[in-house]
Amino acid sequence: MATIRKRGDSYQIRVSVGYDTKGTGNDLEARTGHDAAAD
Repeated sequence: MATIRKRGDSYQIRVSVGYDTKGTGNDLEARTGHDAAAD
C-alpha cells in the first residue's frame, strides 16, 4: 500500500513492502522537492 502526502513544497511517498520474519513492518520512504503537478 502506498501513501502520498504533500508537505509544504514537497511530497512524502511511503510504500509498505510487507513484514520481516520478526513481524516488523517494512516501509520504503522517498521525498521529493519538485512539484510535478505544477509543470
